[in-house]
Amino acid sequence: MGHLFPRLLAQSEYNQRLKQAATLMEAELRWLAEHTYASAEPLRLIDATPIPCGQPRTTSQRSDLFGWAGYGYESAHSRWYWGVKLLLITTADGTVTGFGLANPKLFGEREATRQILARQPANQPAPGTTVVTDKGLSGQGSEQLFTDLGLLLIRPARKDEKC
Repeated sequence: MGHLFPRLLAQSEYNQRLKQAATLMEAELRWLAEHTYASAEPLRLIDATPIPCGQPRTTSQRSDLFGWAGYGYESAHSRWYWGVKLLLITTADGTVTGFGLANPKLFGEREATRQILARQPANQPAPGTTVVTDKGLSGQGSEQLFTDLGLLLIRPARKDEKC
């Protein structure tokens, strides 16, 4: 297939073209998610996961992610990391219908969810959708956000809450 590609792109050219195509790729992914059979289901799963982006201090200071990424604590592994928090909204079969990145130093899981749902309407599930999440989205403010958007929130109770 070499005759189809007379010249391979250098890494910087590839990255530049990828950045330019980001909006087009996002629109295509959203279109694809909307046109799968699973997107009609009235159930969504929401969770956030830390994405480490670098270890040494110099990496965190010289990286292009500086400002986007930050230091955060990952309680599941009891460690600090430098990176971003990826928040996904998916159907039960794993089709991603909404997503966002958050700086863990600036935004906790609750605030990141609030921004992704309130400021990016393409991420919002349809009113009447049931949303299943973990204890990270507990609290009156989070529950009020889901109520205002017309979503039913299901999550496990915390130890300090009445069932």
